[in-house]
Amino acid sequence: MEGNPFKRFLARNVLLTQEVAEKLNVSRQRISVLHKEGDLVPIKSAANGSVYLLQDVLQFMEKKGMLPRYENPSPPKYACETSGTHENVAYAKEHIGELNSIERVSIYFENIDAAVENHFLPLEKYRYGDLISLSIPHMVISDSNGDEMWLPGCNCGYGGTGPHGSEEVLRLIGVPEDLRKKVFYHPVVKYVKNENGNWEVNVRKSDFDFRSLSSLDDFWDAHASMYWHQGRLTLLQDKRYSRRKPQHVLEKYWAFIPHPIEYILFPDDEQAIDNGFFDPSNQYGHKHGAYRLIIRDYSGRQLWLDPYIDKNKSLAKQPELKDILEVCGFDIEKESTDQILSRWLGLLLKRVEPSEPMIGRRSPF
Repeated sequence: MEGNPFKRFLARNVLLTQEVAEKLNVSRQRISVLHKEGDLVPIKSAANGSVYLLQDVLQFMEKKGMLPRYENPSPPKYACETSGTHENVAYAKEHIGELNSIERVSIYFENIDAAVENHFLPLEKYRYGDLISLSIPHMVISDSNGDEMWLPGCNCGYGGTGPHGSEEVLRLIGVPEDLRKKVFYHPVVKYVKNENGNWEVNVRKSDFDFRSLSSLDDFWDAHASMYWHQGRLTLLQDKRYSRRKPQHVLEKYWAFIPHPIEYILFPDDEQAIDNGFFDPSNQYGHKHGAYRLIIRDYSGRQLWLDPYIDKNKSLAKQPELKDILEVCGFDIEKESTDQILSRWLGLLLKRVEPSEPMIGRRSPF
């Protein structure tokens, strides 16, 4: 993989106070309380903030049952069915009073950020084989009863119509003007009421905002598409543009599967297709739409990749496949793993009974 591995490790595994608050969807004041009570201890504290290990935050979330896992999506109580900003604002004006006390508002520039936080709904009428297209909001309003309002036409991160619509809805909710202006400057903006009933705002960069990429970047043509597949939120390598660069797709969309726990490696296209791991909308037909490497995350999300696999070489001699699995944290250097792959490949070469897919697992923490 390109880039400095140590810097990449730090970026993915160290969080500032504001980032922890955003991840837990609480106020910074609440993070301070957790610190004082010893429930969430930083590795370093200073007057202007603290630094936390991602692993500590995840273990806290696991203990409190806060980690999203295998959640089947359910429709919100209120949802505007059009993407027009003006229509979304009008819908909010009509229905905002039907919500109970509003406690949280989340706004996203990229809808994939909303999806990874379980704000999505499969659209059965847009089904392609086992793949189902998704309805995803850009603005989510949550009340004290857990009811939500989804507004797909109100977003953030630039000076256009969408963020202006978000600002108007925030005004209706009662968010102060200085906090409302944040919607124009950040790709992810979250508002939360603290223990005193006052609004706080958490802003962050999006892991999926690729507007700054140029055609000279390695990830420029590494594209992926998102679907619902057999009960899992799924991201597919777009083979029309990135057929030869599955590593770049993995690196670009790493935040979609930040804690890999399992991979499935199919011995051939036919078996991948038999198990439903193909894109039937692929214009080249089923065979070219097959995905032989499936990487699954602790959350239940999965990434489909199609690296080149040479049946005549062991795993250690296939750098593309080896690199992908190592970056995901799978220890492929173990003797047993290499022996398994050798037997797996040997079965293929000898053309005996069809072999089972190769499966590897690891702990996310």
